[in-house]
Parts: sequence; structure tokens; C-alpha cells
Amino acid sequence: MTYRPKSRVLGAAAVMVAICTLGACSLEPDPGPMKDVDLAALSEFQRDILTDHEVTWAEYESAILAEHACLEDAGYTPNPIKTDGARLEFTTDVDYRSEADPAAADARFLEIIADCGRTYSRVVATVWEQGQVASSDGGRPFVAVKD
Repeated sequence: MTYRPKSRVLGAAAVMVAICTLGACSLEPDPGPMKDVDLAALSEFQRDILTDHEVTWAEYESAILAEHACLEDAGYTPNPIKTDGARLEFTTDVDYRSEADPAAADARFLEIIADCGRTYSRVVATVWEQGQVASSDGGRPFVAVKD
């Protein structure tokens, strides 16, 4: 079984909404499901990165490296991190054939992956990836971070 963390699989497509007022039209980016990121609800690791409302390449990379290390610390062997355009991604192969209860082992694995993502990279990666789409389109970042 190969697992690709969902934060790395987010599409790069952006939906633009045209707003016309008094005959003048402007395009506003669709803020998507994460319009407002509540810093207080994030882990300290992600909150420290997002405090200035921006994500640099170094910060994004540190979040992915931390998620990768989290999985290693939990006893898994994630594959090397690869670059996919402006995104970093990795997969983790697991084999439950020797487990007494494969379903329980899989549930535990998915719980650990979710926890590592929540702690280190999920929001940071989303802000980074959406910012890259907005930048390449000449628009503004899609995610507004609130203090």
C-alpha cells in the first residue's frame, strides 16, 4: 500500500470569481475552504511559521521535513522527499501481511499520518501551494491568515 499525504495532492487549479460593479469588472480569487486560518487552533510549529502571514520556501520545506521525520519517529519508513514543481511530496509504503490485525494496523498508520500532518505541515503546505498558484496567475494569495 502506498500512501500519498493529501496535503501534497492538492490540485494547482484556481477558481476565479468575476465581480462586476458599475460596469467595471475585477477578478477576485476564490478563497476556498481555508479562507481564514485561525492561528490559535494550529500547532505551535505551524503557528510560528504562519505568524507573519507568509510561507517561504525554507518554511515550507521545514514543515515537510518535520512531517517526514514524524513518520520516521513513529517507526515507519517514508520514501525520499521529491520535488513536483513548486511542491514537495513523499509517499510511505506499508505492509500489513505480518500483522495479526491488518485493519487495526492500517487505522493506526492513518491516525499517525493525520497527526503528523496536523502538527507539522497541513496548513503550511496549503498556504504555500495556494500562494504559488496565485503568484503564477499574477493574483493574490488565496488564504487569509487571521491572528
